[in-house]
Amino acid sequence: MKNSRRNNLRRGPYGWRQWLLSALIIASTSPVAWAFWYFDRS
Repeated sequence: MKNSRRNNLRRGPYGWRQWLLSALIIASTSPVAWAFWYFDRS
């Protein structure tokens, strides 16, 4: 599964989109993002 994922990333325009989406999900669930949300509210 790891190999197929790597090939998908190298294939073209779809690879960076998937990477960006996963990075956005990871960032939104990270404590740093929660801290930004908290400070933005107050």
